[in-house]
Amino acid sequence: MSTITHNLSAAVRSRIMRCVLALTLFCPACSLSVGAQTQKVVTHEVKKGETLYKLSHDYGVSIDEIIERNPILKSEPLKAGQTVRIALPLSVSTSAVGDVPASTPTAPAPAGTQPRTAPVSYKVQKGETLWSIARAHGITVDALIAANPEMQEAGYKLKKGRTVTIPANTPAPAATVSKGLASVNISVILPLQAGGVVATRSTEYVRGMLLAVNQLKKQGRNVLLHIYEEPASGESLRGVMQRVGAHGADLIVGPVYPDHWSEAIALSPGDSKILVPFSSKVHQIATCPRLFMLNAPQQNEAAMITDLVASSFHKDNTHIIFLTHNVGDAKADKQSVASSLTRRVVIDGYKHIALPSSVELTVVKNVIKKGMFNLIVTDASDAETQQRMQSMVTALRQTLPSGTTLALLGYETWLDRASTNSALRNGLYSSDTYVAATAFYYPYTSAAMAFEADYKKWFGAELLTVTPRMAPLGYDTALAFVNGLSAYGKAYAAQRQQLPFLQSDLRFAKVSDQGGYVNQSAWLIHYKPNMQIDKIAKTR
Repeated sequence: MSTITHNLSAAVRSRIMRCVLALTLFCPACSLSVGAQTQKVVTHEVKKGETLYKLSHDYGVSIDEIIERNPILKSEPLKAGQTVRIALPLSVSTSAVGDVPASTPTAPAPAGTQPRTAPVSYKVQKGETLWSIARAHGITVDALIAANPEMQEAGYKLKKGRTVTIPANTPAPAATVSKGLASVNISVILPLQAGGVVATRSTEYVRGMLLAVNQLKKQGRNVLLHIYEEPASGESLRGVMQRVGAHGADLIVGPVYPDHWSEAIALSPGDSKILVPFSSKVHQIATCPRLFMLNAPQQNEAAMITDLVASSFHKDNTHIIFLTHNVGDAKADKQSVASSLTRRVVIDGYKHIALPSSVELTVVKNVIKKGMFNLIVTDASDAETQQRMQSMVTALRQTLPSGTTLALLGYETWLDRASTNSALRNGLYSSDTYVAATAFYYPYTSAAMAFEADYKKWFGAELLTVTPRMAPLGYDTALAFVNGLSAYGKAYAAQRQQLPFLQSDLRFAKVSDQGGYVNQSAWLIHYKPNMQIDKIAKTR
């Protein structure tokens, strides 16, 4: 059953207790719709003048995916009259974000992924990129760059005939079969009574966790949930941690205030995991292997966005236009993203150009390449830049010659503004925007609509209009960790599970040998001019 400690005010405790009792005992109809979806495959008869790039753009899939479905294209060019098979992407416009992904057969590992106990040399082939080489040899792009330090030097380009070092790829020791936990004990330490934005968001986050606990209980999971009021910043957390220690905790969610993190780590049970739900600036992540972060730090965000762009747009047909501010400009909060992406496109050999952010429309028009996919990337996410970029791309797209495509790369905060500003929302579509996001909540799926109905029924309120949404984030948190701890026990760490998440694809990667784990959830949310939305993961 679910239990809550009695350390909140009488009013708050009474309200939460009523909700928990209702969820635990009296809510037989309180369930979320969950479905499954398979990828649809269509056939296309090639018309005169059509290219692989055009098919890739028209169907929203990568060139590599088309070739993989049609092996003959590896050795023969595309011809008019030819019939090709294309697997359509899982579009948000027709599928539920909260649905459980359909299982797919595991493909045989490429020959290059065989275990290597020592580094080997490899000669680059025509058309290869860092990503394709890393994938073929069973390593990460970061590992490949680390083994070839010259790749980080200014002006380096990956060219046919170059020799690169492929690092060792020895398999990890066979994992010990872990005994799952029969009961998952969670302690939540959040400022629910502090007032203001932090308390409002924390409360909604906890409510999302409660709804997940109800769902998990129906699935046979046993969850003990203890909720503690976090003291104000500057006050000691010792009293709360003593109560946490008395109850025990497999997972501690919180605290929020930075000056409490070290105390929570030092005073928590030695085998408990600690999840920081909101902040992206937790320096203890580098030294505490029990620490998990939902919100990726800036450098991790830059790496994820870079990898998403590089794996979603083919280098032979993509031209990237960077519009950048001066180094150190306070407005340019995404300079780390732009810098990381610039280094990557130089190494991979993408066509690209950098222009000042204040550039005139005519200058941008003159650098657009006909017959290619042109992607404009800005290094700022503020409202003024968002409006200017959307207006610029919309205006340019109306004057482009046939066969030329122009799109915009945006950021997660753009979604927040667009949710309350119809002009900005329409601008996402008209400017053909790809938004790099670590979380995406689409309210029109059956799972989301059922969730919101339950939330309103039990808490008498609508969801906050923020990005990410707090209640779905709490729901996804409980879903991931309760299922993970139930399946893997204390060994739970970076296992990726096929779960019906509402908003975030929660999966964690270790930051270092000594450090903790950071959430790797990331997509490109594509707002198409035809008013459809696609959710794009790595496609190459």
